[in-house]
Amino acid sequence: MHESLPRFGEALSRRVDRRVVLKATAAFGAMSAVGAARVRPGRAQNAETIAGTWSETGGTGSSDSGEGVVFKADFPFYAVGAHWGGDTDLVPRLEMSFSADGVSFTEPVAVGAAVEDAGRPERDGRVFSDLVFTDEARFVRYRTLDDAGEPVQVPDLALTYINAAAGPTIDDVYAAALEPALSPPPIISRAAWGANETYRYNANGVIWPPEYRTVEHVIIHHTDTANFQDPLVAMRSIYYYHAITRGWGDIGYNYLVDYMGNVYEGRAGGENVVGGHAYQYAYGSTGIGTIGRFSFESETPEAQAGLVWITAWVGRKLDPLGRADFHETPNLPTICGHRDVNESTCPGDYLYGDLPTIRQYVNAVLNEGASPEPASPAFAAGDVVSVVVPDGNLRSGPGLTFPVIAEMALGTLLTVVDGPTTHDGHTWYAVTGSYGDGWSASFLLQATGNGAPAPSSFRTGDSVVVDTDVLNLRNSPGLAGGVIARLPFGTQGTVVGDQRVADGYGWTQLETDQGTGWAASSFLAPASSSAPPSTPAGGFSVGDKVVVNTDALNLRSGPGFGQTVIATMPTGTPLDVTVAPQQVDGSVWYGVNSERYGGGWVAGEFLAPAGGSGGGLQVGDTVQVIDGSLNFRSGPGTSASIVNVVPEGTRFTVVGGPVVANGYSWYQVENGSYGAGWSVGTFLRPV
Repeated sequence: MHESLPRFGEALSRRVDRRVVLKATAAFGAMSAVGAARVRPGRAQNAETIAGTWSETGGTGSSDSGEGVVFKADFPFYAVGAHWGGDTDLVPRLEMSFSADGVSFTEPVAVGAAVEDAGRPERDGRVFSDLVFTDEARFVRYRTLDDAGEPVQVPDLALTYINAAAGPTIDDVYAAALEPALSPPPIISRAAWGANETYRYNANGVIWPPEYRTVEHVIIHHTDTANFQDPLVAMRSIYYYHAITRGWGDIGYNYLVDYMGNVYEGRAGGENVVGGHAYQYAYGSTGIGTIGRFSFESETPEAQAGLVWITAWVGRKLDPLGRADFHETPNLPTICGHRDVNESTCPGDYLYGDLPTIRQYVNAVLNEGASPEPASPAFAAGDVVSVVVPDGNLRSGPGLTFPVIAEMALGTLLTVVDGPTTHDGHTWYAVTGSYGDGWSASFLLQATGNGAPAPSSFRTGDSVVVDTDVLNLRNSPGLAGGVIARLPFGTQGTVVGDQRVADGYGWTQLETDQGTGWAASSFLAPASSSAPPSTPAGGFSVGDKVVVNTDALNLRSGPGFGQTVIATMPTGTPLDVTVAPQQVDGSVWYGVNSERYGGGWVAGEFLAPAGGSGGGLQVGDTVQVIDGSLNFRSGPGTSASIVNVVPEGTRFTVVGGPVVANGYSWYQVENGSYGAGWSVGTFLRPV
């Protein structure tokens, strides 16, 4: 951090404390007072983005009653880009619709040729459209039209479909700001979001070698993709499309910002590297891509906060309200839009209209010590909340236009896993619970335990211990207090202050070997009352098959509550006991192995013998895959061949079973996309 900018450093420090990257600190900083948060296991870090290309010349698409050509992709996908031969004067428009089953298609999405202003040669001289995102789909229906809207044949037309779901999840990138520095501020790195660095090379070496120019301007873009989507999938899809499909060898933007304000590293090379986003204007500028399209809709306040923050950082030596000649454009604003330097509608009318506000905010950050963040959120990832109205809507996305997944009963308990983001006049949080995963408006929710808690019996000088898996020690009494440390089960402390009540909890001030702060009183116990070690009923032996017998169970790297959590396993997860039990932290611990999560240690009181009950599913039930992707096998049993890997959320109809094999109950299920196959019943949930 430069000594000439102390106010900027102070502003960033406050923003880091209160979520510079709105979610990056949330999971580690908001392991709420109710103990350990539900952490979704991340996907394998070495998993690859996969892509396929369908072409009219070699494809077997079918006509669909004059509505267009339909083809089936080789695997489910989430993004599609069209491209065609460059030796034509046609300026076609493509209308594309998508379907998971080949029967029900989405409304058409129209795309044309993307603006060619990256300064990079397009692969084979072809013309490319912008990338179009969709929910998981397997079929594409498209039409090609001319300027008059009449059907037209486009030479050498092809469509590339991309599945970038494999790789790090948003949960995995929380650590980007766990211990943030101010030089530079925390940015989700290429490695963290899952950039495959081999995309940047061919047989001759680096495809796009880095060049450097001192930054004189900041150019704001939009990616012209869906506004609300998994940001990690979007990042990897855009990267693949730029680097591989279009042949650039890297992503064109220097940085990208998602709808929750997270900031991602784009083009490889660090500060002042020349990107590919505005032809010659990329030399001497930083290009910031705002994920979404903003021609008819504003960016969220959280996205704007992220834009202000990263713009202030990269332009910290510039005058945010100034102007200067830049290449062929005279008197160009220091912070400008893509359309100011190239013929383009980017970054959309709404975001472009907000640029004066963004300039003022950046100036306030750099010169007045203001913070670029929006208001402090009501909830943080890991908080347990309850529904406060009857039949509260759980939606598939953060907005009133997203479909209602379920109507939740009054008092339903949920865990916050994402957010906040503001849209349609409401602030939204991603939540998980008995109705599944979805988004809820904040006015439907309240922190649990909002009644006045009974005061604790602790007094100054008392010795206490943590009586839950992990408990936050905060710098002030309340859920909004910053987290000083995460105290594992059994941590000892001394009461050093009076009791307080905030956010529905009683709070006790403690002095511990990890610092002095505040903890929720209901998760503390007198030091003398630690429970003695106990043996779980029906102890297990090496070789036994068991299942998780609680809502969610931590798989740890060793026996004891202080050991690292490898994964959090849902109820019913099948395990093999591999190591004899050990008594640690008042519990009996077993070494176990899971086909899905690998090996580790679990507390025995949360295990039950594996049985053949079958989970209560019946032929004809509609079920949904839960807890990540699921192996789809040719028969009942782990020795049967895997015929497909089915994504989380896929729906099937039960057509056979249960059959008990290898200690698990198996069901035969089918749908139009995957056909029929066998799956373990514990990973299927009735819909």
